[in-house]
Amino acid sequence: MPDEPPPLAAALQCSVDVFTAQEIAGWVRDPAAPDRRVELELLLDDVPMARVVAANYRPDLEAAGIGDGRHGFSIRPVHALMPGTLASVRLRDTATGHELIEGMGRVIHRAGGFDAGVGRLLSGLVENSARRARTAGELAPVVASLRRALAMAEAAQAGLPERAAAHGAHDASAPLSLPETVPEVSVIIPAHNQWAVTHACLTSLIAQMPRASFEVVLVDDASTDETRDAALSGNIRVLRQKANLGFIGACNAGAAAARGRVLLFLNNDTIVTPGWLDEMLATLAPGIGVVGAALLNDDGTLQEAGGIIWREADAWSYGRNEDPDDPRYRFLRDADYVSGAALMIPAALFRELGGFDAHYAPAYYEDVDLCFRVRAAGQRVVVQPAARIIHLEGASHGRDIERGVKRHQVLNQARLRERWASTLAGHAETGRNPEAEADRAAGPRALFIDEATPTPDRDAGSQASVQHMRLLQGLGYRVTFAPSEFQEEAGAYTRALERRGIQCLHAPWRHSLEEALLRMPAPPEVIYLYRYGSARRHLALARRLAPQARVVFSVCDLHFLRLEREAALEGDALLAAQAAVIRQEELSLIAAADATVVHSPEEAALLARLLPRARVHVVTWPVTPNPTTQPFLERRGTCFLGGFAHAPNVDAVLWMGRALRPLLDGLPLTIYGSGPTPEVLAEGHGDIRVAGFVPELAPALHRHRSAVAPLRYGAGIKGKVLDSLAHGLPCVMTAVAAEGLGLPEELRWLLAEDAAAMAEKLHRLETDAGWNARLSEAGLSYIRARFGEQAVRAQMRAALG
Repeated sequence: MPDEPPPLAAALQCSVDVFTAQEIAGWVRDPAAPDRRVELELLLDDVPMARVVAANYRPDLEAAGIGDGRHGFSIRPVHALMPGTLASVRLRDTATGHELIEGMGRVIHRAGGFDAGVGRLLSGLVENSARRARTAGELAPVVASLRRALAMAEAAQAGLPERAAAHGAHDASAPLSLPETVPEVSVIIPAHNQWAVTHACLTSLIAQMPRASFEVVLVDDASTDETRDAALSGNIRVLRQKANLGFIGACNAGAAAARGRVLLFLNNDTIVTPGWLDEMLATLAPGIGVVGAALLNDDGTLQEAGGIIWREADAWSYGRNEDPDDPRYRFLRDADYVSGAALMIPAALFRELGGFDAHYAPAYYEDVDLCFRVRAAGQRVVVQPAARIIHLEGASHGRDIERGVKRHQVLNQARLRERWASTLAGHAETGRNPEAEADRAAGPRALFIDEATPTPDRDAGSQASVQHMRLLQGLGYRVTFAPSEFQEEAGAYTRALERRGIQCLHAPWRHSLEEALLRMPAPPEVIYLYRYGSARRHLALARRLAPQARVVFSVCDLHFLRLEREAALEGDALLAAQAAVIRQEELSLIAAADATVVHSPEEAALLARLLPRARVHVVTWPVTPNPTTQPFLERRGTCFLGGFAHAPNVDAVLWMGRALRPLLDGLPLTIYGSGPTPEVLAEGHGDIRVAGFVPELAPALHRHRSAVAPLRYGAGIKGKVLDSLAHGLPCVMTAVAAEGLGLPEELRWLLAEDAAAMAEKLHRLETDAGWNARLSEAGLSYIRARFGEQAVRAQMRAALG
């Protein structure tokens, strides 16, 4: 350290965009020294824990004129550095001591609730203390601590209903209103008294406005408290009942008055969270009749992720009091029933089935019976844990099942058992293997392993990875995803898979593939190893721990072939030697697998020559056409698409800068791709613009008249070409880029052997609107014919035997 610290910068330009226990991220720049990359020090509870240089490229910064855009930073996972569950956080410039944001704040990481594991840990600590003790006095501190903890827990437990009801009691007289719109969804809330609770629920609905239009039908079930005089307006409509109808009668009355095509029954003792309604509505696809949400307790633990009905018709809330982030509970799946506390159903289906059955009046088991009837009608009943709703259980009717409305819980169990006896005969006895029973509707199981969680908006390999998981689902498989090397979840990418019904295993819940296989509720029928790295690490393990499983090795592209071509292009003897080693390993894995999947017919033909006895199948991936609606005159220029973690893309861009740029004559070329490397950015590209990563392809690609793919080496099918053609852009490409596509004659015009031919074709596509439109339609027709869902699913079915 210098004797005298450098003078503080007058101010750092900065922003902290993400501030959680999982990640702290943002950007920082020193305007007094614009060329300096600021090194940040993370302090937790004033203890230095990590350093990071703010040098990540962010195209939004460059677009905003903030330096060269290379000022971003990310620190994750923060909780791995935390000394406990709570920590104060500071970020400072290590060179100047200047803090980004004075007194930044605190982060909380709750690894889990008081689950069985915590209980065992506590019991073990007490047991160890008891074993070591020699006198009663030695155990006195332990007993005293436990008594204090028990008193605190009992006091908190007793106060939960009152504290929960108080959420909205700060001003239960405040008027509430929703904008008047034609509703897509009717949220039906039955209420009898408990106005403070109902007010809190309505307030949360207004605070968490969804994208979907909705109305609230509040059924005042003959209340005698402030509910009668509530000031409600707009799309909050009140349906007042002269006599108390009970839950079933009130819900059916609300449904009869509803205007939406979708009904959502919501208890008045609920608090909704961001995205709740949109998540449920997006899940209500054809073939799904009922959608439920994950219900949370007031303390954030899980109350229910769907329900199990056992053979005696007793109901279990699956995952009760567990952590809602446990992968067992966090993915879309079928359930025996979902609670009427938050139940979505198409209005037409609800009316067709006659609504909630008065056989169970006034309440309890009516939601279970409805779910059974929906399933009998051929529709699925699912729970979408991406939608989370806090349910203040017992706030409306208490918890005593021997008095009041709750006593019907026992009576109606018997009614359900009698009505659905033949169905329930196939259910397990109470409490027997709940995890397997919760997955009763699951078909055969597939464990899908990729080198990391797929990022389909960043690279074509990830697009294919996600689509192959979807293909497995389409063939009836329950898909569980595991990364080859277990790490923390991948944020939005993990959540996207879970929304699709793909269970995702990750740390801290699982720490290895061996653990994942041993703890699966049932052995997998298929283990799908995607990419060379996954197969090299885990094929032998799969054979040992799941000998009954069919092991499929999907190469993505032949690793050795890509390296051989790169070595030949660069004249690199060392790389050629490395390719020879990988060639031997990859061919051995292909020979050992029950089936090998390639995307390209050329690769299949190569393997047929090298390994005649290998079981090789060509399986591409589905591609959905998404042509632009913008007229030709409103679009301009060409574009290149590709992630820069992939060496062939870096080489292609450098080649364009050297060989193609002088021939463009003002034709603009925009480069889209995740993680542009310094090498690419440093090259003098003139009018070629490196736009960087774009989260959605369509808005970017639809600005252009064509695309270009000047790849000089590589293997497999090139996703950039498929994406371009699917978005209506004729793509001028090299023979390497076109390999494996089997382009029809008309599209073969797009092939170019050198920079001059490529420039000539790009200029014609830029200036000849008729020719451009003709090739655009030819490309879309080709995508529909070769990469449609049904055609590719048939390929996957053949590969699975």
